[in-house]
Amino acid sequence: MYKEEGEQIKAALSSCYRNGLIHKESKVILFGSGDYSRAIIGFLRKDGIEVVQILDNDQRKRGSYLKGIPVFFPAELTKS
Repeated sequence: MYKEEGEQIKAALSSCYRNGLIHKESKVILFGSGDYSRAIIGFLRKDGIEVVQILDNDQRKRGSYLKGIPVFFPAELTKS
């Protein structure tokens, strides 16, 4: 991931914090299990925010883990 993209992710997350969309008690579900999600997980963990699930349309990724977080097919979305 390029430095500029990382800065854009940080800026977007900062905006979410300022607007109250994400806070310490948040449990986050991400869509996609690629480089962007990997970076987002890292930034959120630094702030003590938990990512509980990752959704991905790629059936081959179903049942795998990204940074210890389970990857599900979207139809399998569950409450955690």
